[in-house]
Amino acid sequence: MSEDELKQIYLDLQTHQARLNEMQQQAEMLANALMEVQRTEEAVTHLQDGASSSLLPLGSGVHARIKVEDGERVLMNVGAGVIVEKTREEALPLLAERKNKLDEASQRIQNDMQGVIATLSELEMRGRALAANLKQ
Repeated sequence: MSEDELKQIYLDLQTHQARLNEMQQQAEMLANALMEVQRTEEAVTHLQDGASSSLLPLGSGVHARIKVEDGERVLMNVGAGVIVEKTREEALPLLAERKNKLDEASQRIQNDMQGVIATLSELEMRGRALAANLKQ
């Protein structure tokens, strides 16, 4: 019966390790999204009529230099492929809200990861103890 328990612990370890790997990927994607929102927030804050220039990504690492004609208004994706025009003053709180939601999601995933790590540690200790008993 102890061998069956050891096999089950091994399977549980694999399952939890796969879950941890997936959570780490999610945490990385959240961190990247958070950095993008922060850069966007900074860019929107510094927009000025006519005086600002920017790089427009065309794809495959190619960009075009553009001049911002209306630095007071931006176009925002508000979900479901809907893009609306907003003033900078309207856009900044929406970006701050996105940033807060990403921060909250990141914190939740970090907490969940700590729980999975604790479970992995416990399973590993149980497995080692059981393996030691089987050797005797």
